[in-house]
Amino acid sequence: MPVSISHHIRLLQAGNDSASSGGGNSTQLDELAGKLVNTLIDVGQSFPVDALVQSINAITETIRQQQHPHSSTFELLSRLLVIAANADAVSLPDSHEEITGVEFRDFILDRICTAPWNPKSVLPLATLLGDVDMESKQLEMAIVKVMKQFKHIDATDLPHLIYNLLLLSSKVTDLGSEWRLCASYSSS
Repeated sequence: MPVSISHHIRLLQAGNDSASSGGGNSTQLDELAGKLVNTLIDVGQSFPVDALVQSINAITETIRQQQHPHSSTFELLSRLLVIAANADAVSLPDSHEEITGVEFRDFILDRICTAPWNPKSVLPLATLLGDVDMESKQLEMAIVKVMKQFKHIDATDLPHLIYNLLLLSSKVTDLGSEWRLCASYSSS
């Protein structure tokens, strides 16, 4: 099972790369990717934990390498993170250390928020962050990360980014955090 999930993720990446370089039909790829991701999301609850971890890690590493996976991949990652957060125990990739599902979700969110983002991935990553429940530490980091992306996107995409930033900000329950966020953004 883990090999087939990672294989599908690699296919999405390869197809997206091909379509981006003019080598494929973007509409057909979008349809196929949508069906594939919807199928993976539908059966995601039944994935073994190791398969979840491997899949989440593969997508995360693609993001960290500033590649731009197919937009459906972000939706898949969002759903897989929600499923993984509900796991009792997760083994970290390339380690025998075992942590809770929530700790694993936070670990992945930290890796995404501390990496440079491909400008094409800013909007889907902002949407992904809005779809995932997170602890206040990760929420503050995500808001600051999204705020720092304004200079990297086209002006026509600003309304969508602002909307996602507002969604993230609405999750902040501590009024003091909002002031610290503004202060940390204005000082950077």
